[in-house]
Amino acid sequence: MGLKAWDEKVHLAYTGREKRPIFDNFAVAFHAGMELRANVVYVPGLVDLDQVEAIAAWLATLGRDIPFHIIMGYIPVPGQPYTRPTEEQMTVAVERCRKHLAHVASSHLTSEQALDLSARDDRFAVKQIA
Repeated sequence: MGLKAWDEKVHLAYTGREKRPIFDNFAVAFHAGMELRANVVYVPGLVDLDQVEAIAAWLATLGRDIPFHIIMGYIPVPGQPYTRPTEEQMTVAVERCRKHLAHVASSHLTSEQALDLSARDDRFAVKQIA
């Protein structure tokens, strides 16, 4: 499940929606016994390191074994001040989240790789069926 931001103002600015229903639904599903995984897109300056770590800390209140994936899926948009995280920033994010959770992974795609996910993962392959 994609969790967008911890801070309510950031979540509203990013998604146009309140965060509470999403996080509440995640917690209800977890407590109902569903096997869940969580991810967040790290966008320095918007969904910054503090947001990423706060989500990891919240997940840990449910269970330290929830898999958490930090994604560098942000592609810079002309006119926006946000940049892609560097390798160093991604390393720090993973290290800080591992203080809270046992299973933290990350992906740091180039812009070209992000635009052609089917080259890296066959779940994104387009197949003609008719």
